[in-house]
Amino acid sequence: MPPSRRFLVSALIGSAVLVVPLTFFTIAIAGMYVSDGLEHGKSIWPAVHIIFLPSIVVVPIVTGSMAIFGLPVHWLLVRTHRASDLAYSLTGGLIGFALPMLMVLINGSADSSYLAMLGFVSGAATGHAWWRGKPTGIE
Repeated sequence: MPPSRRFLVSALIGSAVLVVPLTFFTIAIAGMYVSDGLEHGKSIWPAVHIIFLPSIVVVPIVTGSMAIFGLPVHWLLVRTHRASDLAYSLTGGLIGFALPMLMVLINGSADSSYLAMLGFVSGAATGHAWWRGKPTGIE
């Protein structure tokens, strides 16, 4: 798989792992907004925006994190001959955990610390997808 496609596939898989649970939550919020809007004659289009909000926020964060942190880690793992599925998944998971926790520490609020667990799973999935897309030499 070409590196650009490998990058995009990994970013989309990591984003999807994080976006799907958040979208279920925002669908519930949008449903309440729609029911209230229909009763009071309001527009329901803001509810549609609420549903797509996780994708709009998460995809650039995951893609940017891959570019800023993932590619240098890949270079380091390849140069030190430590590249493996476990190394990529664990490193991705730890970075995915650390970034939301850093935001929680900066903001001083532990209310969104659950995002760190989702970040860990998303980072691990991204690292695993990156490893699975590696060139095999057979292509």
